[in-house]
Amino acid sequence: MDENFDIAVVGYGPTGLVAASLLGQAGHRVLVCERWPALYGLPRLTHIDDEAARTVQAAGNVDEALRDSSPTEFLWVNGQGEVLLNLPTVTDGPMGYPTHISMYQPDVEDAIDRRVRELPGVDVRQGWSVSRMTQDDDGVELGLVPWVDSRESGPEERVRARYVIAADGSRSGIRSRLGIERDDFGFNERWMNVDVEWLRPAPADFRTTRQHCDPARGHMFMIIGEHRQRFEFAILPDEPDDAFEKPEAAWRLLAEHHGLGPDDVRIMRQLVYRFEARVARRWRDGWVFLAGDAAHTMPPYMGQGGCSGIRDASNLAWKLDLVLRGLAEDSLLDAYEPERRPHTTALTHMAMGLGAIANMHDPVAASARDATFRAGQAPPPPPMPVVGAGVIHHRADG
Repeated sequence: MDENFDIAVVGYGPTGLVAASLLGQAGHRVLVCERWPALYGLPRLTHIDDEAARTVQAAGNVDEALRDSSPTEFLWVNGQGEVLLNLPTVTDGPMGYPTHISMYQPDVEDAIDRRVRELPGVDVRQGWSVSRMTQDDDGVELGLVPWVDSRESGPEERVRARYVIAADGSRSGIRSRLGIERDDFGFNERWMNVDVEWLRPAPADFRTTRQHCDPARGHMFMIIGEHRQRFEFAILPDEPDDAFEKPEAAWRLLAEHHGLGPDDVRIMRQLVYRFEARVARRWRDGWVFLAGDAAHTMPPYMGQGGCSGIRDASNLAWKLDLVLRGLAEDSLLDAYEPERRPHTTALTHMAMGLGAIANMHDPVAASARDATFRAGQAPPPPPMPVVGAGVIHHRADG
């Protein structure tokens, strides 16, 4: 006999965790399906804003989630260390949290996961993959199979859900099954990411996030909570990826740019990754909704990729709650894409604009950029986008 759920959440990263928690707390029967057998355990997301922090507060124990966190500000400097941009944090904003928070992702995920597992209506199945998905007039049928040694292995179990939230990442299998294409805005840069743990107290200079816009090689660093640090280094167009996958490359650049060695830090994670700027053309297909990286990916320069996924989950959760309780028609869910897609697309373009500053490899162009900023002629940072369509309450003044 098929098991029946109100919502199936595919993927158990930050977006899926928040969706499962909020919907489970609302009393709905939720299935979580995640192919990996455990939470990732290392930081990918390192920054959230005040809006995302409020949602984390609703989804889990925020004191546990942010126990290793701190406000941070952002400095953008040129190759000589001259400040181009200063993006300070506001510590007493309307959301009750700093506008820029450096945090340790495993703490956030663990705190929300603990809350999810307290909810009697949520069934978390880690180590299971979606092998099949079909939609009919009443919802979605999913085939689930064990995921062993990075492949599907074992007999299929059938489950049904009224709705599905596909939060299964940038390579979303659900999105592929639905044939949903993505708009590619053409931003492609390669960087080496090196996450480290301090073996001594971090020097004060490293507590401010700093983007070095050096045409010789862009690089940046940001604190991860209190005891860890992320360093990133641009890979130049003529350099192969594999040269930056070896620890020797990380130690060379850490020493060259920051004077750090094995007595100062321990490398936790090193990888080469490509930035991309892509947004799905459709966010709803029948009973299925895309969320998080399955719906959008953006360069990291705004620190808004993870925040956007958390917003997706929150937006869907309250709408699905009303529909499932019979307090709203299914058509309410059609507002999800008009509310979220333009907002995320605007953030993506803002991140690309900042990324163009950071990834300027031509020394002449970089010198002209520096002169523009030095003369105070650079345009001000654009304001954060607002929701412009969907379910909006307009005051008398518009």
